Amino acid sequence: MNNLFNFSQPLDNDAKALFNDENQSFLAELVDTFQPQLESLLKKRQQRQAQFDQGQLPNFDPATQDIREGNWRIAGRFKKTPSGNYRAGGSKNGHQCPECQCRLLHGGL
Repeated sequence: MNNLFNFSQPLDNDAKALFNDENQSFLAELVDTFQPQLESLLKKRQQRQAQFDQGQLPNFDPATQDIREGNWRIAGRFKKTPSGNYRAGGSKNGHQCPECQCRLLHGGL
């Protein structure tokens, strides 16, 4: 078995079968492909945490402002109760819009 990875524990026979040479090569290829993106995201995460540590409060991403302020709603799925709260509709699966195209929630209608 070609060990491209350092395992913290000895591998039993099942693990050796799972981490065979072909699978280790595949995992190594994934690491090579995505490692730069992962490092970039981790750096951004550290920078964001530093902002929180300095007292900055979390807020919505400005790039999603048009979505938050847009004129949209979830059609027919929830009903407003007399107390002003929303709850799922009264059907057994919680879905109340018979004219929609939702095949999964309507059981393939």
